[in-house]
Amino acid sequence: MGGETTSTVYAGELQGISLALQIAQEDRSKGNRRSKVAIYTDNQAAIRSTARPKGKSGAYLLKNITQQIDELRTQDLNTEIRWVPAHIGIQGNEDADRAAKEATGWREGGLTGPRAVEPQQLYPLRSTMKTWSHKETIKSWETSWVSETRGRASFRHTPKPSRKVLDLHDGLIKKRSALLMQLRTEKIGFNDFLFGRRVPGITSNRCPCGSDRQTVAHVLLRCRRHRQLRDQELGQLRGRNNLRKLLNERNAAAKAIKFIELTQILGQFLDRDLNRQS
Repeated sequence: MGGETTSTVYAGELQGISLALQIAQEDRSKGNRRSKVAIYTDNQAAIRSTARPKGKSGAYLLKNITQQIDELRTQDLNTEIRWVPAHIGIQGNEDADRAAKEATGWREGGLTGPRAVEPQQLYPLRSTMKTWSHKETIKSWETSWVSETRGRASFRHTPKPSRKVLDLHDGLIKKRSALLMQLRTEKIGFNDFLFGRRVPGITSNRCPCGSDRQTVAHVLLRCRRHRQLRDQELGQLRGRNNLRKLLNERNAAAKAIKFIELTQILGQFLDRDLNRQS
């Protein structure tokens, strides 16, 4: 039935039902006059789909099954598809499970054997294509994220792309969420960034404290002008001297944001706003 980009367990069960119906057709052509054929499967989704095939996944398989059942019905042979519990404890189902494994080339003792011939009709399901497309997109994104020359400040905080980054913004008002993004990307109104962008009126990348460039790391971790405020807001915080921990953990990030607001370096945070939000 192909690999994970083509089929699923569900599709394999449908193909198994179709093969069982094919055996019933061959048996009928040999002159055997049974009045009913019963097919057992442990896949309830497959059973539901054969009962109401319209709009279900694996349409080409369901079409084959419907045609086979109709053909047998014209020969006065009724078909029942029944559910049976999973493989363990039922010999027939255990045998079917073993045969399915052997069809993939599996053999006991770690050996390998010939694989079953793929069916003539084999089309990828929409669900498998969506899964494959998603995986390939993530893989491509991760590769470009590592090799990209831009956005390296964000890369230092998030070496591997993850939706966990979004959790940092939960519960933050819009301007605080924006400030967190600026801190993590280092695209923020500190002298080091503004001077590099040649913003009019910015004549140096130095911090007013005079000891270093005014970067995110300098302001959050070292600037002596804000030492007392830093001790007040970040003093008991684990990882207060680690920029990645400060901006990569939700509680720490919230405290870092408040600290930056209280310094009023950026100018847009008025005292009345801080008093109202504190």
